[in-house]
Amino acid sequence: MIRRHRHSISHQDSVQYKSSLGGSGKGYRTIKSRKKNVRKFCFLAGIIFLGAIVFYFGSIGASLISAANEVMPSNVSFKDLVSGSNLKETDGITNVLLLGRDQAAQLTDTIQVIRIRQRDKKVAMVSIPRDLQVTVPGDGVQKINAVFGQGYTAETDKNKKVDAGANLSMKTIEKVTGVPIHYYITVDFVGLKDIVNSLGGVNVDVEKAFTDTSYPKDYFTKDGKYVKTDGFETFSVKAGEQKMDGITALKYARSRHGSNGEGSDFARAARQQQIILAIKDKALSIGFLANPIRITEMIDSLGGHIRTSMGVSEIKELVNLLGQVNQAELVSKVLSNDPKEGLLISVDEGGYYLKPKTGNFSEVQKFFKSIFDTGLSQASIDIEVYNGSGVTGLGTQFAKLLEKDGLSVSKIESNPENIERTVIYDGSNRSDAFSQIKARLENPKIESYNQPSVIKVIVGKDYGK
Repeated sequence: MIRRHRHSISHQDSVQYKSSLGGSGKGYRTIKSRKKNVRKFCFLAGIIFLGAIVFYFGSIGASLISAANEVMPSNVSFKDLVSGSNLKETDGITNVLLLGRDQAAQLTDTIQVIRIRQRDKKVAMVSIPRDLQVTVPGDGVQKINAVFGQGYTAETDKNKKVDAGANLSMKTIEKVTGVPIHYYITVDFVGLKDIVNSLGGVNVDVEKAFTDTSYPKDYFTKDGKYVKTDGFETFSVKAGEQKMDGITALKYARSRHGSNGEGSDFARAARQQQIILAIKDKALSIGFLANPIRITEMIDSLGGHIRTSMGVSEIKELVNLLGQVNQAELVSKVLSNDPKEGLLISVDEGGYYLKPKTGNFSEVQKFFKSIFDTGLSQASIDIEVYNGSGVTGLGTQFAKLLEKDGLSVSKIESNPENIERTVIYDGSNRSDAFSQIKARLENPKIESYNQPSVIKVIVGKDYGK
């Protein structure tokens, strides 16, 4: 028997299905009511989903705010996480003071002034030597690395001590450089170690192998605290590209008694710049700075080991700027007592000091103000070519090519070891000569050089291919 279904259309255009076998209302299913249920379900699911998002980002925001309040002097709000901001600047340049401090002695043996020209995304990094003699009002003549400790000790509020030390350092360095310092960042030994470890280590190209037999035998406890001792140990590092964990990077940046010419404070300052740039490169390459969870975890773990006067929105803008910087255009310099190009001299005045050659800081200030716009003349630059390709005569061939361009090569030698990629070590502050050499090479590796007015080229296996 064929059973037929009756179809009726209501005035609301809802279709009802009624089985010929059953006559009760319980057998009806209405499409309209099903649609209502679907809408209710979707609405409820949407609310749950939206709530989950709000909870997720709210949790991240709350964690980030809590962590940020540990490293910033002013209270951070959720508005700060989402609002935009303009970096402070003078004549289009933002100046940031980076201080690496010894939390035991409160000395700042890392003093770097980072200048960022916003219009063309150019960055200059200048290291100020720890032994530079300065005068601090009320404290007299002292080494610049002791200024932070003066401000730190004078402040009675323990929560403001680091800020007080950094602010006094900023004012002192403004007098040295002649440029306003807009922000400071301070990092202690624990902070540097933890930052590098948070990134999974950093890659550093070590120019010269060296051994330091008098490295301080300090150590970190299991819970991460730094402990200073009176003992010494040996620290060694090989030449070439090395992947360094936090402790190795810290030792590389702190070592002061290395062999092979790496024992001077000027060489150490150049190594510190290497570590800073390696951290920047690694953070950008792995997208670390775009990951709020990892940033929150890192800041939270750093606690009182890092401190900055920058706000959250200003840090976001700075990170965005640094992400656009052309590494090859970065200017990296160390104020030194080099007889030819250095602006400082060594003196013994009841202790070892560095002072300006001219008796005041006028030339140093001129250097800082014109750092993006001045280079060294070709006549004052020594160009050295080393053959690291493994092919006899290739270094001489490249040197002759430079001489055809009007560049005078002062040295042609074999490199102690072969390298894969050609490297330019530039101590000329990105001079015209540097630009000419770079134009003759395809994708060379660019490194700063702690020898002022010297450009050293190591021809690698990639040359001519």
